[in-house]
Amino acid sequence: MLRFTSLPLTASVAIAGPLEAEFFVSTTAKDTDYFVRVIDIHPDGFEALMMSRPLPRRLPQNGFGKEEQGLQDHR
Repeated sequence: MLRFTSLPLTASVAIAGPLEAEFFVSTTAKDTDYFVRVIDIHPDGFEALMMSRPLPRRLPQNGFGKEEQGLQDHR
């Protein structure tokens, strides 16, 4: 798991509209799953899940069961 946090906010913040995450990854695994989660971490350490979305599975370009080097990107 990779986690990014900020300093505690000094005032309330309203977040509205669609969220977007863009990242670039590389793996030697045959298939890989990625998830993006937005979590509100309270001062006492409690974590409230605000959003969780699995990203589409990276599928082999040449079909399942065939050896290959690259994987096709899906957005």
